[in-house]
Amino acid sequence: MPARPSEARRSRLKNQIQSPSIAHHFPLETYYSLADKLLGLFHDANEKANLDESYVYAKRYCHLVCNVIPEHGYYNSKTFREEKRLSNKSAREVMDELEKIVNVMDVEEMQRQADFDRRIAEEKRERARLESEMEAKRAEEDLMLPPPPSHGFDSTFPSPPASAPEIGGGVEEDKDENEEDPPPVFEPSAESDEEDKLEELPPPPAYSEATNSLASLTTPLPPPPPPPSLPTTFAALHVDGNTSNSTAYVPSSQRPSNNSGYNAPKIPEVPFRTLCKVWRMAWSDALKSKRASVYPLSTWQGRVTSPGLNSTNGCTVISPLVVTAHLRSVAGVSDDEVSAVIDQRAGGYLRRIRGKLGLSENALIIPSDVHDHFVDEKVLNQDEFVGVVGGNVLDADHIQEIVKLLMENGDRKAGGVLFYHAHVISIVKLKAGKELWFDLIDSLPFQHESAQERGGARIRCKDVETLLNCILWYASSKLGPGDIEHVDRNEWDENSADFDPRVFQSFVWGCKA
Repeated sequence: MPARPSEARRSRLKNQIQSPSIAHHFPLETYYSLADKLLGLFHDANEKANLDESYVYAKRYCHLVCNVIPEHGYYNSKTFREEKRLSNKSAREVMDELEKIVNVMDVEEMQRQADFDRRIAEEKRERARLESEMEAKRAEEDLMLPPPPSHGFDSTFPSPPASAPEIGGGVEEDKDENEEDPPPVFEPSAESDEEDKLEELPPPPAYSEATNSLASLTTPLPPPPPPPSLPTTFAALHVDGNTSNSTAYVPSSQRPSNNSGYNAPKIPEVPFRTLCKVWRMAWSDALKSKRASVYPLSTWQGRVTSPGLNSTNGCTVISPLVVTAHLRSVAGVSDDEVSAVIDQRAGGYLRRIRGKLGLSENALIIPSDVHDHFVDEKVLNQDEFVGVVGGNVLDADHIQEIVKLLMENGDRKAGGVLFYHAHVISIVKLKAGKELWFDLIDSLPFQHESAQERGGARIRCKDVETLLNCILWYASSKLGPGDIEHVDRNEWDENSADFDPRVFQSFVWGCKA
């Protein structure tokens, strides 16, 4: 099937048609809210006949509604039945408009190609005309130039003596020394007047000048200006249609200011992969120095799949249950207690919460729904709630806020849950003699170097600095190539944090005095 006239144009725009991957721990209403914003941006661009923006926003909207949102665990929940119906209806309407937009693009591109071909033909005719004129002028000038000088004997020069001896023979006749050798006779030719006239005419144009002039006529015209720059990810969208500029990742504290026209020296950009390597080396040093240790657990979420005990995708339930077990313990939650949470306690809560929300058997539950359920059933004690923080998990200033909440009750037991990258882990604080240690407990299967079998992990950090290094290492290790590219190209922006791969949220509880 032959390509449509606007195929190249639409291919250039496809680089801007990206959408966020689904994050199951974010409420589904967040995605529907984003879809509504995109729909509004599409209608605004369409009313202004801005074809490129209309095309991009239409593609984004349809991809989000038809491909991304259906992957969310709450998509078939009765809570969002009306949103599902309305968004699907709007998506069909936008697809119809999208076909009309492409048809108009085809017409524009055909007209643009016809205009371009016409300009090229005109330039060729003009070039041929100039070359013809130049050739005629050169031919005329060649006729007006004097003939080249002759290399033979001129008739005005004296003839050699008639009796000149042959070479090598005879004797030269005696010559009268008083006889003068007259100079050659030169009579001005009639062409001298013409030469004077030629000197008064302007010189013919140089050949290089003529060829440069022709070359300028055949220089391809600049392509039409590119379409207005649109955000490459939904994270850069704003309600008013404005977009944020993408910049390479440089810590905000190191960014140069630009005041009153002064161009501050540019700080070299640090590739995110380099930062990952630094954090990995710092974590390796912590393990070698015994400031950190990794202990395997005997089980992991989803290992047991029996009805009523299945803990698949149960991290949002497992992690707060581990924290409550820690707060109720004498010296801190043990490995056996963590295993009991995963294999015995979590499954029942998961089945009840999913049934109440109308979710599928293995759907990931939104952390806020788990929190509400646990408060209602008195599993979590609101009197022990310390606070909640969130932000950029790769910013040390942001993750230090977790430590502040954990340390708020002094040396008493405390614990929190860290929601990050569609997964939830526990962080518990315990007293070890005069020191305070921090354990990260992850229920996902993990291949341990010291164990033949895989299982969850308990990572112990023996000081605050090691805990911060551990979180940076852990968070950076979870990012894929697309996430790394996003971090390199985009600054952290609170306004678009919901769809940034660096976003985290943490709830902390602690024992009271």
